[in-house]
Amino acid sequence: MSLFRKTLSFAVLAVGSKAYSLEIKFTTPKQATSLVFINDGQSVIIADRAGNVYQFEPPSSKPSVLLGHISMILDLVFSPDLRYIVSCDRDNRIRVSNFPNTYNIETFCVGHKDFVRSLGWMKVDDHLSFLMSASGDGTIGIWQLPIGKLIYLYNYRESLKRLNSVIPVDAEISKLVVDEQCFVLSFFNVSACLVVQIDFSKWNFQETVLKCDGPVFDHILAEGLLYVVQKCRSNPVVLFSFEANCFKRVESNLQRFNSDAELCSAVDQCKSVALPLIKFGSFFDKREKELTTLKNENWKKIALHLHVYWLLKKHILENMIYFFLLIFLNIFHFFHFYAIAVRAVIQQMFFWKKLCFEKYLSEMSKIHNRTAIITGADVGGIGCELVRILLQYNWTVVATVYDVDMITVLRELFKEIADEHSLVIEVVDFSSLNSIQSFLEKLKRKYDKVNLLVNNAAVMLTPFTEVKNVELQWMVNFIAPTVVTNSLQTLVCKAAEDDGFGRIISVSSIELFAASLNQNWFYNGVVHTRLYRHTSWLNQRFLKSAFSKYILLTPAEGAANVLWTACSPNLRSGAYYENGVEVSLPKMDIVDDEEALQLFLVKRN
Repeated sequence: MSLFRKTLSFAVLAVGSKAYSLEIKFTTPKQATSLVFINDGQSVIIADRAGNVYQFEPPSSKPSVLLGHISMILDLVFSPDLRYIVSCDRDNRIRVSNFPNTYNIETFCVGHKDFVRSLGWMKVDDHLSFLMSASGDGTIGIWQLPIGKLIYLYNYRESLKRLNSVIPVDAEISKLVVDEQCFVLSFFNVSACLVVQIDFSKWNFQETVLKCDGPVFDHILAEGLLYVVQKCRSNPVVLFSFEANCFKRVESNLQRFNSDAELCSAVDQCKSVALPLIKFGSFFDKREKELTTLKNENWKKIALHLHVYWLLKKHILENMIYFFLLIFLNIFHFFHFYAIAVRAVIQQMFFWKKLCFEKYLSEMSKIHNRTAIITGADVGGIGCELVRILLQYNWTVVATVYDVDMITVLRELFKEIADEHSLVIEVVDFSSLNSIQSFLEKLKRKYDKVNLLVNNAAVMLTPFTEVKNVELQWMVNFIAPTVVTNSLQTLVCKAAEDDGFGRIISVSSIELFAASLNQNWFYNGVVHTRLYRHTSWLNQRFLKSAFSKYILLTPAEGAANVLWTACSPNLRSGAYYENGVEVSLPKMDIVDDEEALQLFLVKRN
C-alpha cells in the first residue's frame, strides 16, 4: 500500500516489515491528478493538470508522453488485460486509447453533461467487465467497451435524497472505487461514503451509507476490504470488511498506520479543498441559465432587446470614432508631410542646380587602391547607381544588399565593368546588430583603410501595425548608420592621412533634418525609388503616372548629387547639404529642441 499527495513530485515508497523505504522520486511538469501502477509496479502512469499522461519506468526518472487532452485530466484507469487506457477530463469527455500505442484512439464515451471526476473498472467475471464513470452531473455511467456504448446511467443524487443521510445531496464527488459487485463513492468534506451494490440480472441498486470519524480523503476497495483515509488524528485509517452482504468496520490490521505519529500529524494537517471545475464555455452557459430563470418572459425579451441595442449602439459609436480619427490623421499627415514634399518638389523643378561631379571624381580616382563602401545597393535605388559610377572609375566597391538573390542580379548587371575583386557584395540585415557586427568585423580583417563610406540603406513609412515595424525603421535609419560610422571611422581617417581623401556621407530623407539631426547628413532630393513602396495610395498613383518623371529625379541623378557631395573639395565637414549648397534649418521642420537633442544623443551613443 502507498499513500501519495498530489503535488509536482511523487515519491514511491516500498512497504517493508518495519518501515518505508524511498524507491524513486518522479517530478511532473504540472501538478499531478492521477497515478496508476501497472506491470506489477514496474511502470508508473501519471496524469497532470495540463492534460498530459506520462509513463515512468524505474529506475529511470525520465518520463515518456503517452497521450494528451486539451483539457485537465481528472482520472485514468487501465482495462484488466492492459489493452486499453481510459482517461477522463473536465470537459465531459472519456477517451479510450489503445495501449501501448496510445495514438490509436479506440472510441469516445459520450453521455455525461458535466466533468467526469473518476473512473473504475468493474470485472463481473472472466468474460464480462464494464467501465464505470462518476460525473459532476450527479450520475454514474456504466459503459460497454470497446464500442463505448452507455448501458446504464445511475443517478446517485436521487438516491441521496431518498436515503436522507448525512451526505448532502449537492455534495461534490471525490472518488469512485469499484469491486466485482459494488462500487463506493466518497465526497469532498463529507465524513461518510456511499456504497452501492448492483444486481446485474435486474439492474437493481442497493445503497448503504458508511459513516466515518472525519472527512474522507481517499479510499481503496480490493478483495472485499475497504480502506478509508480520513481526517482524524487518532484514527487516520479505518477498515471495513464485506460480510453478510454489507460492510462492517473492523479494528484489526491498522495499528501500524494509526500508531505512526508522523502519519497522524500529516493527515491532521491536510486540507480538502474542492474547487469548481468549469469547462470551456461554461461561463456563458451559466449566464444563459441565469437569464432563463427569469419568471416573466416579457422582461426577458426586453432585457435581450436592450442588450442587443446597446451592443449595436456601442459598435456604431466605435466605428464612428475610428472613422473620424482616420480622417484627422490623414489631414494631419497631409499638412505635415506633403507640405514639406511640395516645397522640395517646387525647388527641385525650378531651382535645382545641375551638379557636376566628374571633374572631382576623376581627380579622386587617381588614388591607388581606393575603396568605397555603399550600403543599400539593391537594384533600382541610389546605391546601385553609386556602385555603377564608381566601378566605371575603377574603384573597388563593397556593396551591401538585403536579399541573397540580389547578389546574382548585381553580378549579371555589372559583369562587363567589374569582377569579383573590384565588386564585393555582402548580404547584411541592418535591422540586426549581429548581422551588422559580423559585416564590420569582416571588413576590418580585409581592408586597412576606406576612402569613401556612403550610408544609404534606409526604410520609410513602414506600417506601424506591429512593434517590429517601428523597431525596424528606428534600427535601419538611425542605429545602423551610427554603428557603421563609429566602427569604420578609423579606416576612413587612415585613408585621409595616407591618400589625402577620406569621407563619410549619410544620405537623408526630407523629413530627417530637424533641429540637431541636420548635422553630418546630405539630402539628395526627391528620387523615384522603392523607398516609397509603403507610402499612401495617393503617392502610389502619382509614382505610376507619366507626370512623375518630370518632377522626380531618377536614381542616377540622385546618385550624381551624392557623389558631388562625396568628392567636392569645397565642403565643410559636419554640415547638412541640399541642392549642392549648405542649408540652414527650415522652420517648418523644427520639432521640440529638447526631444530632438535627446534623440540625437541616443542615436550617437
